[in-house]
Amino acid sequence: MSHTESCEYLTSDRKVESQKRWLLSYKSRKDDTLNLVSLPCRYWIRTSRTKLSQVFSLVTQQDIRTSNAIAEETKADGAAMKTIAAPTMVFLPGTFWASVSSMPMLEEAEWSLHLAIAVPLTGTVVSCWWLWVSRPRFLGRLTRRRMKGVEKML
Repeated sequence: MSHTESCEYLTSDRKVESQKRWLLSYKSRKDDTLNLVSLPCRYWIRTSRTKLSQVFSLVTQQDIRTSNAIAEETKADGAAMKTIAAPTMVFLPGTFWASVSSMPMLEEAEWSLHLAIAVPLTGTVVSCWWLWVSRPRFLGRLTRRRMKGVEKML
């Protein structure tokens, strides 16, 4: 039935019941057509969600690999910085004292005075640095001891 025939049928003086049947049939055909069209769309949406989650997972895995590489490089940089910091801690206090003692009022001081000040100053700076560097290990041991105490109480 063509479009014009359908319109003529609806506008004719036929019974209301036949028009109602025609409308219900038309609605049923439209619903069936929409279901046939929407079925591939639902399938496409479901598969696209799956594909999207797979892509997201792959991107996340790549981000994790990149983060791990950055962490390794940072760890290596930290070790290099400690290597540079160690000689600096040894020579910096002596250099500081040499610049202070080069003032005109201290130029005539004996070497024993310079050594008596520079060596303990260097020892103090190196000790403070060593305590600062070993602090995480100490705190880790302290935390483990506390956790063992808590486990014993439970």
